[in-house]
Amino acid sequence: MIRFRTPYDFWRRGSITLFVLLVLPSFCFSQEANLKAVGALYNAGKLEEAIAAARVLNASNPDHPFGYSVIGRVYVDNSHFDSAVLYLRKAISLDRDRSYISGWSHAYLGKALVSMGDTVGGLAELNNAIELKATDNSVRYARGVINMVENYRGSAPTAGWVRIEGSHITYNFEDTAGRTSAITDYIQKHETGYEYLERIFEPVLPRKPVFYVWDDGDKAEKILGSPLGFTRPVECLTHAHFNQTIGHEMTHTMAHWAWGKRPMVTSKFVNEGIAVCFDLTSTDKYVVARKAMKQYGFKNVMDVWLTENKCDAELLYPVAGAFMHYVYKNSTAAQYRAIVQQQTIENAKVVFGSQFDTIVDGFNALVVKKR
Repeated sequence: MIRFRTPYDFWRRGSITLFVLLVLPSFCFSQEANLKAVGALYNAGKLEEAIAAARVLNASNPDHPFGYSVIGRVYVDNSHFDSAVLYLRKAISLDRDRSYISGWSHAYLGKALVSMGDTVGGLAELNNAIELKATDNSVRYARGVINMVENYRGSAPTAGWVRIEGSHITYNFEDTAGRTSAITDYIQKHETGYEYLERIFEPVLPRKPVFYVWDDGDKAEKILGSPLGFTRPVECLTHAHFNQTIGHEMTHTMAHWAWGKRPMVTSKFVNEGIAVCFDLTSTDKYVVARKAMKQYGFKNVMDVWLTENKCDAELLYPVAGAFMHYVYKNSTAAQYRAIVQQQTIENAKVVFGSQFDTIVDGFNALVVKKR
């Protein structure tokens, strides 16, 4: 597997030559086979391999739009929106047949532009994808992004909301009447928490984080279409309940922009685990994880990680949070950084080597009581 130096530099010195020698022969049977091979890698979620294969495809057939479209879509999937724009626009310009390639490229270009703050341009591209009707899925994707934009607009402060600028965060409160002491305390704790997490993650943020702090969770869900709390880290936007933990949602944004490099691959287990790990509460995370493991009959943290998309939140969150806390305490800063930036089991095994099994066994010993 190709190892990247940075999210923007996919080619190590000499690796392109080796890759072409090994992979190019499999792409020489026919153009249709080449397209199917690149598409299969992308659809399987093998984004590193897909982008590498797409570059080979571009080199052998620079006038075909598919490779450029795949590279642009991979960049969007990994939140490298600025890098995606040129590739997606080139794919659209080369696709003279206005095929499914244009449909998906318009949709992903719309997502990239919206995420970069160009809402007008983004909506235009999303509507192009819908009007083109190239595929049902590309239209569905474009409409989903438009719905996200509309929800965002609906979340803007309305009459009665109060905006307060903190040193690090912009806060929006539903109501401040008679609550000066509570709101001052809320802001102070979050500003202190921000400074603590900033020292750990050293984030390079594109904007000052914005918090919408709700008192009524049911009201928020009706307006936003999603229960509290949640964060859109690309936008540095958080919707939180007033009584929510200080660090959880903040960590989602911090980790996404940590060390100036957005995650190449994310996973629910690691992503939510980091947020629970740094929720800034005094709760004994191992005790909570032990109860969850016992309740659900799990005896190995790896069984939770491997089934992360099927686990109940009541199991996944405490176990993942305790495990990421254990990893943080038993790894170097460089190792933890590597886990945050590429959140797969395979990468964790590479990062820790023979130490990986020791970490897993040590954690299991903490949270699984022998009966």
